[in-house]
Amino acid sequence: MVKNNIQKQYTQSIKEEDFEKLITVYATEDEANGRKSQREINFLYSKGVDVVEVKGDHHSMLTKDFMGYIFRNKLN
Repeated sequence: MVKNNIQKQYTQSIKEEDFEKLITVYATEDEANGRKSQREINFLYSKGVDVVEVKGDHHSMLTKDFMGYIFRNKLN
């Protein structure tokens, strides 16, 4: 399953104008999914993606407090 997702080129299937509708969240020490490189972050910013950085590991993105933050500040 992971190999299958790695091989997909999502940036080729997303329309240019749809990037601005995306929110991406990553943790600075995420060992489960891997950390985003500065090149990836710069690419996302250049496309207008809302990039949210969480200090911590993979599970830091799954707390009730963080999910509340996303809901209050990003989805409203």
